[in-house]
Amino acid sequence: MPMRTFTSPSGRAWTVDVIELPSLPGEPTLYALRFVSGQVVFELEQWPTDWATLPDAELVELARNALPPRMGLPGVRALHQRH
Repeated sequence: MPMRTFTSPSGRAWTVDVIELPSLPGEPTLYALRFVSGQVVFELEQWPTDWATLPDAELVELARNALPPRMGLPGVRALHQRH
C-alpha cells in the first residue's frame, strides 16, 4: 500500500499510510488510515479508496476528521462502534 507525505497549512509535515489494527484470533482484520507527525498520531477508520492520490488539501480535511488511536483490545473497539 502506498505511503504519502504532505504539509498542513500550519507547516507541519505529515505521513499517511494504511495500517493493520491488532485483532484477536478469529476476528476480522481491521485497517485504519494513520496520520503521523512527530509524536502526534491520528487514525481514520473509514476513508476514500483514492486517498493516495488526493490533493494535500483533501488529506488535511481527512486528518481533521481522524481521532487519536484507541487503546484496549480490538473487541472493545468493535463494541464501541456498535453503540
